[in-house]
Amino acid sequence: MATVNPGARTKGGGSPARPARQAPDGRAERDRYAAFAFGGADLLLQASPRGQVRFAAGASEQLLGAPVTELIKLTILDLIVPEDRPFIRELVWLAGAGVRSTSVHVNLRLRPHRSSAAHGDHGGGQDGTPDSILCEVSCHAVRDRNSVHRGDLFFTLKAASARPPVHELFREAESGVFGLDGFQSVLEHRLQELHRGQTGPFRMTLIEVAGWSDLRDHVGMSQRNMFERRVGHLLRAISLNGDSAVKFSGERFGVLHGPTSAAALLEQRIGEIAATTNVSKALRVVPRSITVDRSMDYATASQTLGYTVQQFARAADRRAFAEEDDPEKAGKRTLETTSRRIQMAQSRIAAQEFKVAYQPIVRLDTGTRHHFEALIRLPDKEIAANPFEFIRFTEQTGLHCDLDMAILRTVIRKIEAVPSDQQCLPVAVNISGKSFSTSGFLEMILQELRNAGENSRYLMFEITETEPLDDLAAANARIQSIRKAGCQVCIDDFGAGEATMEYLRALDVDCAKIDGSYVRGDRADRKGQAFIGSMAALCNRLGIESVAEQVENDVTADLLRHLGVQYGQGWLWGKPEIDGDITGGSLVRNRSSKFSLANPFKARSASRPDEPDIKLPRARPKQKQKARRSALPSQLK
Repeated sequence: MATVNPGARTKGGGSPARPARQAPDGRAERDRYAAFAFGGADLLLQASPRGQVRFAAGASEQLLGAPVTELIKLTILDLIVPEDRPFIRELVWLAGAGVRSTSVHVNLRLRPHRSSAAHGDHGGGQDGTPDSILCEVSCHAVRDRNSVHRGDLFFTLKAASARPPVHELFREAESGVFGLDGFQSVLEHRLQELHRGQTGPFRMTLIEVAGWSDLRDHVGMSQRNMFERRVGHLLRAISLNGDSAVKFSGERFGVLHGPTSAAALLEQRIGEIAATTNVSKALRVVPRSITVDRSMDYATASQTLGYTVQQFARAADRRAFAEEDDPEKAGKRTLETTSRRIQMAQSRIAAQEFKVAYQPIVRLDTGTRHHFEALIRLPDKEIAANPFEFIRFTEQTGLHCDLDMAILRTVIRKIEAVPSDQQCLPVAVNISGKSFSTSGFLEMILQELRNAGENSRYLMFEITETEPLDDLAAANARIQSIRKAGCQVCIDDFGAGEATMEYLRALDVDCAKIDGSYVRGDRADRKGQAFIGSMAALCNRLGIESVAEQVENDVTADLLRHLGVQYGQGWLWGKPEIDGDITGGSLVRNRSSKFSLANPFKARSASRPDEPDIKLPRARPKQKQKARRSALPSQLK
């Protein structure tokens, strides 16, 4: 199938590039209007396989400001604004391959019969009037061998009042495809339409151009950009309504399209596009196609497909993607694997078939237990390899709120089980930043605190930054609601994320937990000490307590205490213990006599000591400073 050629006109511009087949007038008109019958329109166009307009009928004056007689002299690309022409080329290629495109939004030129110079391709006409109009375009090619119009392209055009809401989402400027966040919103929109009965089943095809990441740096920038841009135009053209395609990276793409498999077609066309880079033999197109229908309920489909898309985009979990030659089998196995993991996770959370381990947090000045942190432990590794991966899995599949509430209820039962004659210490429960930002989650926490009654005073909350908090003002309001209910709130992993300093400025909390990466490894390094000391000093000035993670020996504990950190957590005082004792008990370790450094908080009566006073060195006399500088070179030798 040849692509549209804007210069394919005969001498004089009035006759088609090849003579029309001879047929009785009645049969020709019947075939023509049968070809137009798939949609109502304001304007009907018939073009040759090379794009020359053969026939036009309808409100061309009202729609484009041009009479139908003038349209016959043009090609299809003459009617399209320049930025949409690459997209239309792919639309026409797909039509020739048998793919029918409907309700695709395209900008058409107004007064296309005028020259580009007179009309102005950008910014409107010379009189300030608009130069384009948004239209819904449908296109298909007649492939019936018995039709007198076999091979011709048929277009229906209808004025569009506005683009669909999905067009407001982030798009790549040149190709018009979405990024990951935009595509997930579009996927959610399509799933809602499907389960409301507004649309039929469709497919999601994920495409990996294997080898492109290794080769893209060895081709010219223009070739690299052209390849990725043309693949984007192709996927847009085949996607639902021309607005359901995504570029995850230079080698990973995705598209939502009609129920017919398009894997082989996409392989063929991407291979042809890759040939323009002269490295096509080194590339391998690997599609995975997933059928989306109402066999899964909306919630399950949203969780399963959303997680599959995220994992494919990030190449984060190769277990989720079946290695099959058949894209249909690969997609089916991928969906089954992901769906099974989600169902297992849902079952574990609902039945609370997980364990909670408790690790002590200790006062560095006395060595006594202050509180515990509750940490989830999994009964098997099939869902996730470790607790952190499982937490990320629940966030990506929408199970994070259920998990956080299940752990909170487990901890409350643990507190309630402590005998009345023993001292129960507070327990910190981790809350995902994503859960904390979810509408209605705060009310669930407050209800659990009310149900717990007096036992709620033994609860603390640590807000983790696996997912960043977007609206800090709203997050702070939620934090204050929890604090008013009598529970302290801590920021977890302080210093690890990009936004933690902003968190400390915007959120009124009780405690900040210094990330373990500052404590382990280079803990004796002067730079590491400076960072820890600065964070502890900042917390002290703000009246916020500080906790250091991953403390493994006495030397580190002494150092942290000297730097102004109040609490420590780590294997020095105990590993996380499943269903462990959460009472006060005796001293974990009476280390007060071993401290060789002065306790900066010993003489302070405040429960939250301020930063230790900093003594600035007195200025040296100029003569001494000069003598000291002159002595430096010899010292360095």
